[in-house]
Amino acid sequence: MTRTRIREEERDRIARDLHDTLLQSIQGLLLTLQAISRQPMEEETRQALVRAVAVARRAVADSRDKVGTLRAGDAPPVCPMILLLEELEAESSTTGKDTEVVLEGHVRELAWEVTEEIVAILREALTNARKHAQASRIALRVSFEKRHLVAIVQDDGVGIGSHVLDRGVREGHFGLVGMRERARRIGARFQIASAPGEGTTVTLKVRAKCAYLRT
Repeated sequence: MTRTRIREEERDRIARDLHDTLLQSIQGLLLTLQAISRQPMEEETRQALVRAVAVARRAVADSRDKVGTLRAGDAPPVCPMILLLEELEAESSTTGKDTEVVLEGHVRELAWEVTEEIVAILREALTNARKHAQASRIALRVSFEKRHLVAIVQDDGVGIGSHVLDRGVREGHFGLVGMRERARRIGARFQIASAPGEGTTVTLKVRAKCAYLRT
């Protein structure tokens, strides 16, 4: 093996280590800070958290740049869960309507193979709540349990009729079908509990061995 090839392989190894440890850990920290910053608190404390989030974002960007340099431009993508929380934050700023976000348990890094499906399901559930539920309160709760990752989207809106739940589709809309299909692809349990006038609760439960990044 030539010296050039040895150096290339060493750079790849360092890039993998940076991505799998440092970058993933910082992204987990950013997730936690973003969720905490959305909770009720004194304005001075909120501003301190906002500054901490900004620092964490810069750290993620810097880390991605370093990995990209080592891998000749092949920088890893930003965690989709972080992008989702940033979307909720931006929406709150533009509409004035907050989505309550709660992270429970020890925040763990999610496996990239399932993260996009998980986030797509949560995004669809949140979109349905905003567009159709006429809700005054929408909440996203993500619990990092030992055996499962449990994500719940709940609203206090008009609810969904039993005929829609039974068919799994609202006329002209196929979001419920899509969420179920995505859940099946990652071997997750998916449930919708609702009744007219009683709000809606969407629950996604993913086995730990599928949900969490193995370290």
